[in-house]
Amino acid sequence: MSPAHPSIQIECKQADKMDAIGRELGELNKIIFRGNGQPSVMQQLATLRQSVQALCWVAGGTLIAVIGQLVTIVFKAAAAGVTP
Repeated sequence: MSPAHPSIQIECKQADKMDAIGRELGELNKIIFRGNGQPSVMQQLATLRQSVQALCWVAGGTLIAVIGQLVTIVFKAAAAGVTP
């Protein structure tokens, strides 16, 4: 019996590698888009993005309120004739 041709062996190894890559890619897609017992990564990113946007709005509102209070204090002091 003669050994199999080397190019056939290489093709079989490459086909096996491609199958393994396909399985791994399928698992990654499942985890990223559908989750694996937890919310998917895409859903977690969307939730985090919404949380960051909400915190930015709260920080912006707080900053505006603080600036408003400082302006009020300055104008009250100016009206009373006191320099801060």
